[in-house]
Amino acid sequence: MVQLRSLLLAAVVAILCARSALCGQAPFAIKISSSHDGVLAGTGVERAGTPIVVFVAMTNNSSKVVSVPSLDREFYMIEVRNEQGNIVQETDEGRKMREAADAPKGRRILSGLNDELKPHETVKHTIEVSEYWDMSRPGKYTIQVERRLPEELGKGSVKSNTIAVTVTE
Repeated sequence: MVQLRSLLLAAVVAILCARSALCGQAPFAIKISSSHDGVLAGTGVERAGTPIVVFVAMTNNSSKVVSVPSLDREFYMIEVRNEQGNIVQETDEGRKMREAADAPKGRRILSGLNDELKPHETVKHTIEVSEYWDMSRPGKYTIQVERRLPEELGKGSVKSNTIAVTVTE
C-alpha cells in the first residue's frame, strides 16, 4: 500500500513537472553559442580583426504569450570578460549605447526583436559582440547575455550560459 502511494505520488509530480516550472525550469531562458559569421556555427576560435558573433536563442517556457520589444534598450545586456576575469574595454559604439541607455558600466544593452513569443516557442538571432566590445587583441574571452524578464512574467532577469571565445593572431 505504501509503495502504491509512493508510485502514485511520483506519477503526479512527474505530470506537474512536465506542465510547469516546478522542476526548476525557468519561465524564460536564453542560450548563446558561437557563430563564425552570423550564419554558420562557430568553433569559438576567431582571428584578430574578424567580427565576433554569437547566436542567441530565447525560449518562453511559460504558459503565457510574452512580448519581446524591439530596440528597447532596457531589456538586453551582454558582458564580455578577458582571461583575467576583467570586463573588456568598450568600443566607441558600445560606450554610446551604454550612455544612451544609462546602463551600469561593463554592460552592453541591445534588443533586435519585435515579436510575441508564444508558450514554448524559441526565437533566434545574432549579435556582433565585437562591435560593442574591444576583442581585437589575441586572448581568451567569455561572453554572457542577460535579459530582464518580459513584463508578463514579472520582475527579475535571466542570464544565459557563458561561452568562451579565443581570438588568435
